[in-house]
Amino acid sequence: MVNENKKNVTISSGNPVLTKRFDAEAYRGTANYTMNSYRNLGVLNTPGNPLRAYYCNSSYNPTGSTRVINSPFCALINSITPANILNRVYTDRNSTYSRGTYAITNGKFGGIVATSEFYIEYETAQGGGGTRYNIRVANQSTNTDVKFNDTKVAWTSTNSGTTWTQAAWTPDVFTTAVRATNDEFMFGLYLKDIYGNEFKNFTMIQDDITPTNHPISNPDILVYNSSAYLNDMDLNETHGLIMNIRIGCSKDPDSVGNVTHNLTLRNTDGTFNYTINASFKCPLDAPTWVSFNTSLVPPGKYRMNITATSGDNPLDIKQLLTENNFTIDIPHIDYGVVLPLGFIRFLNCSPDFENSRSLPEGQSVSLNSINATNNVSVPGDLQIRINQTAATGWKLYASNQSDLSQNITLSTSWQTIYSSVSDQVYRKIWLYANCSFISSNSRTAIELKAV
Repeated sequence: MVNENKKNVTISSGNPVLTKRFDAEAYRGTANYTMNSYRNLGVLNTPGNPLRAYYCNSSYNPTGSTRVINSPFCALINSITPANILNRVYTDRNSTYSRGTYAITNGKFGGIVATSEFYIEYETAQGGGGTRYNIRVANQSTNTDVKFNDTKVAWTSTNSGTTWTQAAWTPDVFTTAVRATNDEFMFGLYLKDIYGNEFKNFTMIQDDITPTNHPISNPDILVYNSSAYLNDMDLNETHGLIMNIRIGCSKDPDSVGNVTHNLTLRNTDGTFNYTINASFKCPLDAPTWVSFNTSLVPPGKYRMNITATSGDNPLDIKQLLTENNFTIDIPHIDYGVVLPLGFIRFLNCSPDFENSRSLPEGQSVSLNSINATNNVSVPGDLQIRINQTAATGWKLYASNQSDLSQNITLSTSWQTIYSSVSDQVYRKIWLYANCSFISSNSRTAIELKAV
C-alpha cells in the first residue's frame, strides 16, 4: 500500500465512507487493550464541521438499510477536527498518517461488543466543493492474488449511509493494538549458516510498555429532537417545548465513563446564553440524551456548545461549538387564551390608563386578572411573558394563587404559570405592576401561550 500512488475520495454531507478492519486481539479473546487507528486523511481549506468516526461491530450489515448513527451496533469513536488530521505522526514512502486512539475495555467499546471483524465509518455534515475532507485510497490492478480495486473492504453512500455501494478501491488505513502494561517490545537477531553455526541475540533492543495517560476524544452534538422536528441531524431546524439533544460522548482510552460534560446554549456569535446541563457523564461511554426545556429561554436563533473534561487530567479539555444555527419557537396552536384588547392597563400608573377592574387609586400596586383556557385536546402548560420590545422600565408580577400573592416575577422569558392543565379547563391569572418602575411606555403588551 505505501508504495502505491493514491487518489482522493471526498467525504461530505450525505456521502460517508465505510471501511472494514480486522482486530487480532478480539480474535484472540483479549478483553482489555488499546487500539491505534492510522488513517491517511486529508482536508481542503478548513471545514467548520468535524469528521465523525464511528466504530461498528460485525453485527452491522452494509447491505442493510440503517445509518450508523441509528444502529445499536455502532458507537462514536471521535469527532476529528482538521487540526487532528494535519497532525501527521507517521510517514512511509507515499503514505502519511494521523492517528486516533480508543480502548476496548472488558471486551466492549462504547457499550457494544468488540469483534474480530469490524467497521469504521467516516461521515461529516460538511458540504463538498472547495472545503472538504477526503480519504486517500489505492485502486490499481496488481500482480497479487487480490488487487487493490477488488479487496471489498470499503463502501460509499450517497444517502448518508442508509444504503452502501461496494467501492472499487482500498483505503489507506491500518490499526495496531497494545494489550497490557506489562508487555514489552523486543528486537533481536538470529543467524544460521549452511554449516549449522548459529548466532542469536534477542535483547538487542528491549522496551517495556509502560502506562500512558492518553488524551480524551472530542465530544460532539449528534441530533436534535423535539415535538416540532424529529431527527434534526443538520442541527438547523426549528424546535420548541421539550428538546432532546443526543451527545456523542468524549471518551478516555484509560477508563470508561470518566469524562465530565457540560452542555450550554450559545448565541449565534458563540457567546454564552444558558446552561442546559452543567455536569454529566456517559455510562459505558455510549451516546447520551440530554433534555432541555426550551420555554426557559426566549424564542430566537441559537447554537450549542459541548465541553468535555478528563477525569484524570483537569487540563485535558475538549469542546465543540455547533456550526449551524437552530431556532427555538413556540409551536403555533389554537391556545384559546382570552386577552381583552391585547393589553393590560394599570389605573394608578398614569391618568391615561383606564381599567375598571384595577384596584382603587392610591394603591402602590395595581391588579388586573385574565381568564385563560386550555382549548386544545391534550393537557398543557399555561405560560406568560412580557413582550420583549415593550418591557423596558416595567416591573411586572403574576399570581396563580387564590390569595393573590405575588409569587412570580415576570421577565422577557417564557414562564409557566400553571402546569399540566387539562384540556378545556379554565384558569385565572392575576397581573400586577409596580408603578415606580414604569417609564414613558403607555402600555405593555402581554403574550399568553399554552403549551
